[in-house]
This record gives sequence, C-alpha cells and structure tokens, in this order.
Amino acid sequence: MKKRKIVDNTFADYVQKTRHIKNKLGTRIDKNNNRIPVKMNELTFEVIENALNELLRETCLQTTKQVRNHIINMLKCATKIDKVLKVNPLEDREINLIEVKKKKEKKIVAESDEIKVIEECIKLGYYHLLVALFTGARASEIAGMTWENFDFEENTVAIKQEYMQVKQYDYVDGKIVYKGRKMEVTDLKSKSSDRYLGLPKEIVEILKEYKERQKEVAKRNGFKFKESDFAFTSCNYRPYDNNDIYERMKNLMKVTKIKNWNELSPHSLRHTYCSTGVRNKVPIVDMKMLLGHENISVTAEWYTHFDKEQIINSSNEVNKKRMASFKSLNKKDGNLTGFF
Repeated sequence: MKKRKIVDNTFADYVQKTRHIKNKLGTRIDKNNNRIPVKMNELTFEVIENALNELLRETCLQTTKQVRNHIINMLKCATKIDKVLKVNPLEDREINLIEVKKKKEKKIVAESDEIKVIEECIKLGYYHLLVALFTGARASEIAGMTWENFDFEENTVAIKQEYMQVKQYDYVDGKIVYKGRKMEVTDLKSKSSDRYLGLPKEIVEILKEYKERQKEVAKRNGFKFKESDFAFTSCNYRPYDNNDIYERMKNLMKVTKIKNWNELSPHSLRHTYCSTGVRNKVPIVDMKMLLGHENISVTAEWYTHFDKEQIINSSNEVNKKRMASFKSLNKKDGNLTGFF
C-alpha cells in the first residue's frame, strides 16, 4: 500500500476497515482461554460469516459490506497472486448477512416546521444551514463550498469538494504510523457525489446579500476577498468545519423548539430534503443523483421511511383505478361485484 497513490481520507478509511478485520478475525480463544493469533489457513467460511454478522450488530450494513468486500479481495490475492493460501474459503459461496437490530427512524424537520426553521436561519445568519435544507448536501460538502461553486445567474450550486478533518497516516517500514489529524479540502469520494443542484430564486437573493457582507468580513480581518474563498465562515473569516455546523444546528434547534428538536442534527436536513422529494413524487433515480449516492440501494432505503399516513395514502392511490374498474362491472357478472 503506497500512501501517495490515494488521498488521506481514503487511506484512513482503509485503516479503519483493516482494524475491523483484525479485531474480528485476527485472534481467537484457545482451549486454555488464551487469545492467540489466527493463521490464514484457519479461516473457514463459517468463521468469516459469523465474524461479519457480529460486526453488523455493532456497526451498520454499509460498513459490514465494505469489510466483507475487503476480505473477499484479500483472500483472492492470497490464493491467486501471493499463493500463500491453497483454498479460498469464500470461493463460490455467498455470505449471508442477517440484520437483527431495528433500524433507527430517520429524523426530519416536519413540513409544518420548515418555515419556522427558514426564518430563524435568516435571523441568526445561519446561511449554511439554509443551503443545507435546500440542497440536502452533507455537512462536509457545505463546509467545502466556495463562492466559485455558486452561479447566481443560473441559480445553481456545484457540489465539488468537502472540507473535513482527516486522519493522517504514513506507511513506514511495513507499518502504518498515525500522524494526527488536520483540516483538509478533499475531492468527493465518488463521481456520483459530484453534482449540480438548483436553488430557489429567493434563496439566491439572500445569498447575494450575504456574499456582500462576507466581503466586508474579509476586509475587516485583513483579507482580500476572492471567489475561491470559503462561502461560510466565522466572524474572523475562518471556514466552518463540521463541529461548527453541528454547534449552530444545535443552537438553531434550541431557538425553534420544533418537533424532535433535541434529536435533529445537520444530517437531518439531508433527510428532510430527501423526504420532501419523496413527498413530491420525485423519482428515486433522480433523488439518487440529487443526494450524490453512489449506490441506489442507499437511496431506496430512505424511501422506506414514509410515515404511516403517507403509506396509507400511497396504497390507496395504487388501488384507485382498480376500484373504478370494479365499480364499472355489472352486478350480474358475479357475487363479488355485488359488494360495490
């Protein structure tokens, strides 16, 4: 593994997944109740499947699938490339991942509370949260937005990069060495995350005014304003990071005291954006692109979080035309039509 070939956050993700593998498969308890290292040729299909299902109970399906894929690739290399393993225990077999824990309900801003949230965002100057509500962008994507990303003529914003805290590692003499953390502008993880989104004209007008204020903030702090500057900053012109965004969301919720206010986070605004799309019958394929999901199965999972009323209304809508057809039947066609 050579660090120069991959970006820091991807390298950090590999380290995390490797640790999961080491924790679940790297050791075992012997007959004397001692923990000892596991040799690769001791790995069986059952051992790997049980370990992954244990990981699933502790983490989530997406993380477990990623770890599973790493294990599959490692075993292929061990048997076909490095030839340190004669038999691949996973070859021609599919691991069955069993989800047993109840999925958490995705918390959103209720439709009836949205106006209140918008008003308070404007009053408090939380324009980054306003953009999050109207784009469904991730907190790190909001933090990474520059003025170059906004097109006030076309009323659009381009999601092109993230600004986030990234763990730093080096690969020295066959060992991974942790160097600490730093804030870093990074490319988005996948091509599907790179996207353009429309903004309502009213929001664009608010952002135009905010941009002029930011020019003054830059000047007060001794900076020359540039289009490449971060759009959302503190009063000393320091770009917001994830923690800043979370703290301001927390304060916004304290002020508004809307439904579930103490359970809502910046990511809830992303959930709200998706929920609004579902409610307005935006096709799932379109929502996948708007949210920047790499896999449509992630978007599909969001579509399962309808509230009860929405489910009932949708099911009635499905059967609406069928009922009309039933009613058009003549009663003499059978006893069933007599009920109508």
